Amino acid sequence: MIFTDTYSWRIQWSRSYAISEVFDIKTNQWSYIPQTISAKSGVSLVAFDNTLYVLGIFNGYVRLTSGEKYIPGVSPWWTEISEMMTPKSNFATAILDDYIYVIENFNDNFVSGSSTINFVEYYYPEINDWFDVSLMNLNRSALTACVISGLPNSKKYSKLGRSQQE
Repeated sequence: MIFTDTYSWRIQWSRSYAISEVFDIKTNQWSYIPQTISAKSGVSLVAFDNTLYVLGIFNGYVRLTSGEKYIPGVSPWWTEISEMMTPKSNFATAILDDYIYVIENFNDNFVSGSSTINFVEYYYPEINDWFDVSLMNLNRSALTACVISGLPNSKKYSKLGRSQQE
């Protein structure tokens, strides 16, 4: 579940169905929004720039690279976004400098089976594309992340901050 100024968003999935609901804080009521394109689990739901994103998909059998977006009040349905660089589920997301970062994840490794990986990538919504970031030191999954404003070194680790230093 995620919260914005006006709404609380909840999306529930199983292998066979996807239910999407929105809670309007002003009216104190839940209502349905269009279902996502496919049922899934292990995802991250992100609200950014008046758009909902569902990222990372485990369909009950394999992890996929797909993601979807929905623009409430504008889009009549969910649409696919460009595919992520690696298949994933159970990861953290954070928004920094107008990019959506996907941090660590659980992934299907066809050599050793399922495993955690230390891969980080970010999505640039303006051009609908994914880019890789430095690898993390340790493999993790099922974690959370946040951005704390005002840290003196935060730009050092962001895509925008590094490009301004060049």
